[in-house]
Amino acid sequence: MAKIFLSYRRDDAAYATSIVQEKLAEHFGSESVFLDVDNIRIGDDFRERLREAVSQCDVLLAMISDKWLDAAYEAGPK
Repeated sequence: MAKIFLSYRRDDAAYATSIVQEKLAEHFGSESVFLDVDNIRIGDDFRERLREAVSQCDVLLAMISDKWLDAAYEAGPK
């Protein structure tokens, strides 16, 4: 079964990503869809779990919202 990694920004794409995750899980099974809030436990090394999941995925779906180009850090756009 294909492993799908959902990448998103919580500030502006969390809601849409949760809907996509739900639909993908219905079709492919929840064990085939990686979403950080569902698949990283408290106490896990967040970066290591992300690296592991990305290295094992067949599909990486990047959720991009209409605010994507306006994203900025405190010091300005990067």
